[in-house]
Amino acid sequence: MFNTSFFSHIQLLKDKYYTEYQFNLFSVLRSSSDEVKLHSRFLGEILSPNGTHGFKNLFLDEFLETLKISPQRSKDALVMTEYKNIDIFIKIDDIAIIIENKIYAGDQDNQLSRYYESILAEGYKEIYLIYLTLDGSNPSHQSIGKLKSSYVDSNQFICLSYKTDICSWIEKCLSYSVREPALRESFSQYLELLEKLTSKLRSKKYMEELKNLLNKDNNLANFIDLQQAYNEVLIDLQVDLWERIQKASSELLGIECEGSIINSEDKHNAIKNFYEGRKGSNYFGIHYAVDDDSYRLGVEMQGDGIIFGVRCFKEKKPIKYNEIVDIFDTEPEIKGLRTYNWPFYRYVEPKTHYKNLTEADLYILSSEDKRQKIAINISKELNFLKSRIEARKIL
Repeated sequence: MFNTSFFSHIQLLKDKYYTEYQFNLFSVLRSSSDEVKLHSRFLGEILSPNGTHGFKNLFLDEFLETLKISPQRSKDALVMTEYKNIDIFIKIDDIAIIIENKIYAGDQDNQLSRYYESILAEGYKEIYLIYLTLDGSNPSHQSIGKLKSSYVDSNQFICLSYKTDICSWIEKCLSYSVREPALRESFSQYLELLEKLTSKLRSKKYMEELKNLLNKDNNLANFIDLQQAYNEVLIDLQVDLWERIQKASSELLGIECEGSIINSEDKHNAIKNFYEGRKGSNYFGIHYAVDDDSYRLGVEMQGDGIIFGVRCFKEKKPIKYNEIVDIFDTEPEIKGLRTYNWPFYRYVEPKTHYKNLTEADLYILSSEDKRQKIAINISKELNFLKSRIEARKIL
């Protein structure tokens, strides 16, 4: 089994090789996970043959090679961001490339199918749909919508990752720009940003020594047990987090609804099933009925983080749904998002993708004080939303 010297050795290696990230212009100007205003705009500028980088279609060609797409005239490509709500759209003669950029944001209903149909109506002969995420994960069935399975299974539907595909491409772009200091530094800082977002180790020597350490004695075989213990600890910490959320929120909002995760006889397995992607375990949460259950206040774990807000199904209660939408639309200082069953919701801060935890995320999750602070903040936010609705006398 592992002993304390094993973990001490890992810490010594980390202290020796791991360098803290220094000043990064990208994260100063924008949130590091800002899909549209940071990542899509930067990638779009680099991909464009008319970009200010001055390398014409060289960077685009390297990207197309990653996608295994070989158009005849990439130098004539037109690259646009936010075209018809598409994050990045590339037009090369009669070839269209749609890039849906997902850092932490969740999928919208029929999002990919809507984009595809919109571009198909423009008459393109070939349409490539790129789903770009941190780890190259697949889109939800909700987002795929009416796309034919034959298209989703074809080489024109591509799941791309920042961690491997984009990092590798940016490294190639960096190699071309060694004589251009401003561009070279931009690529270097962007790579640092991606390494932080995707939890990549920056030192190859550090990784090599870690590999050597695992190959000693029975460390590699024992690591399976360690990995299982790590996963179990993550579940335990999240059970504790949700118990804290329930306790803090119930003090302000009363008893939670049946079906809330906290009422599950086996909360541990219910949360575990979510992370393992078991059928019927797409989300979990805690909900509170308000005004004879005309709407609910809720907290839910989604695929891209925890959300809280006002829950009301548009199809079942359209009048109440629209009333709630109107309230928050007339109060722009209270910023939020909306779906067909959430007329108003926001992400819990700090926004955390619990299926892809970074070192910073683990630091927060493992801190009892920070878990308690998150729970208290959620309860206060829910109570505030309730008070805003009651103030408008729609109950």
